Amino acid sequence: MGGVKKRENKGTYYQLYNGSVVRNYMEEPQDDEVYLHRITPESKRDIWYQAFDEIGGTLVSVALEETEKFGMRYLFTFEHDSERFILQVGESSSYASSFLDRMVNIDLSQSVLFRPYSFTDKQGKKRIGFSIFNVNENGTEVKIASAYTKDEPNGKPQATVFTTGKNKGKWDFSKVEDFLFEEFEKWTAINFGSAEEKEVVEPEVVSGKKTPTAKKAVSTSEPDSLPF
Repeated sequence: MGGVKKRENKGTYYQLYNGSVVRNYMEEPQDDEVYLHRITPESKRDIWYQAFDEIGGTLVSVALEETEKFGMRYLFTFEHDSERFILQVGESSSYASSFLDRMVNIDLSQSVLFRPYSFTDKQGKKRIGFSIFNVNENGTEVKIASAYTKDEPNGKPQATVFTTGKNKGKWDFSKVEDFLFEEFEKWTAINFGSAEEKEVVEPEVVSGKKTPTAKKAVSTSEPDSLPF
């Protein structure tokens, strides 16, 4: 499997790209599967990948890892049919925000499903995030709502605007980020026993449900987000 490094059966690693869960390959796989191809805009590397609509199973761990090149990332570890799948998500991404806003409402006794999206709405605003679901034994999906709303913020502060300095007029989300991180640490400690940062590992790259556009090549101007 071209360029893939396996580590102690830790699991199979996934990333996010253009609103899909993706499995990346550093060399073109030589089999009959359908792969997309792209060139990373910064490093100009060739990447072959498979795209999937969703990722899910029993959510057995959520942790942070720190990398020298990519900064802080969340690691979501799912188990399904004795296999382990690990999704890497940038700490400051809109995907991470979707999770943090909903984590306290997730029932970890049931299967958990992450379904990413990325689209432009009618007002021309880019919308990026996760729809998150609990899935019961009958396969019924229940969409998880945000724990924080305008009418019921439940302690979550609002973003403010800088009034002085070089950032004057820009939004300041620092209090929001601090609040959500503190809630993440509490939630992780309660459900998994620790919120410690994890060792950085090379990604192994899984099968799953392909997106309807899996046969179409995708180009982008997004920065590199590959954990290699």
